[in-house]
Amino acid sequence: MRILGTCSRPADRHSPQRHDQLHDWWGQGTTFKYVASPKPGNVSSITFRRGQMTLFGFESPQSLNRKENRVILKFGTKVVYPYQGPCLVGAVVKKVIVGRSTSFYHLALLDGSGGELFVPVDKISGLGIRRLMARSEIPKLFGLLRKPAATSTNWKQRAIDNFKLLTSGSAFDLAEVVESLTELNEARVLSPRDRQALDRARKILICEISEVTGATKGKAEEQVDYALSVRKKHEGIQRKTLLGT
Repeated sequence: MRILGTCSRPADRHSPQRHDQLHDWWGQGTTFKYVASPKPGNVSSITFRRGQMTLFGFESPQSLNRKENRVILKFGTKVVYPYQGPCLVGAVVKKVIVGRSTSFYHLALLDGSGGELFVPVDKISGLGIRRLMARSEIPKLFGLLRKPAATSTNWKQRAIDNFKLLTSGSAFDLAEVVESLTELNEARVLSPRDRQALDRARKILICEISEVTGATKGKAEEQVDYALSVRKKHEGIQRKTLLGT
């Protein structure tokens, strides 16, 4: 595998970008892809992709303003990379970028995709990488999935809200996306954008639950679906009570 490069570019101030909108960027005879920030005026770090290899992760808007939950990356430990999910930390590797030797943390995604992340060592702060959540937090997480969650009826606002939650790095924010979009999906067919957000949130959340509890991903998915079904049953009981039936 070879490193293609890194750069930064401000999002278009005149047309807000979707988090999943890809644009072509040409450089040195190679086509690159970057993911633009949806918030006008934000400068987002760029994610380059080739197959399953991500060469540089974007900096989430939340991480620019919040107090950083610093984590030291050590070989063999597991961490969570915002918007990508749980990763296994590998060895620091050096690669030559535009004639300059650069050190990268090698992170292997644990979602079964075989994906890899190469994050520059000098850019690690500000990316929002954190430790896996504590096992004691799992019941609280399932409790959140059992509660109704409001979602914006405006698709643009909903896309922005979900992007912020997806890139915050918090498992509880992912649970909010899963709960709200699952509820929306029960009312009508999701748009491709909402479906992509729901699928990504579910995938990352299930993977972390699996890594924390030691359960298989299939079992973790069953637990998530059960929590969501309990919410649906609870809502049905509330409706019957209100109707007096």
